[in-house]
Amino acid sequence: MNLDPSRTNPPRAPSASALALLAARAAVALELAANAHATQWKEVRELGTILGSLLPPGELVESGPGRHALIQTEAADAVDRALAALGGRRPTTVAELSNEIEQLAAALQEASPSTETVELERLRDLCIALARAAQAQDPAPLYARPSAGSQR
Repeated sequence: MNLDPSRTNPPRAPSASALALLAARAAVALELAANAHATQWKEVRELGTILGSLLPPGELVESGPGRHALIQTEAADAVDRALAALGGRRPTTVAELSNEIEQLAAALQEASPSTETVELERLRDLCIALARAAQAQDPAPLYARPSAGSQR
């Protein structure tokens, strides 16, 4: 049995804090581009690639296992929260969330200096909301106080 590892093990999404940092950097790049400044597109493209990797390859039925895996990832949850924070129509099904993620990933990968300013600002706002949503997911370290009688 010759299995292709890339098909059995999808790429791992970054941690919540790494996603927050990347989204914030992409937002800065998009802000610079929207204000007609030279910018590096590396973070914008990388974020688009990461979001695109949340989607299973090929067309799956909504109830398939790939779609359930999508909804359970921290990164997909952060995108859902970011969309809700922007006040737009929040996806109510897994298929709608998959579609939103696919569109966002494509828009980030295709963004360039020739992209309209309004679209760059929309993507920037999404990246800011995504950074905030991902950062809010990052659990704060818990420090338990020693109980009475415990050794220090």
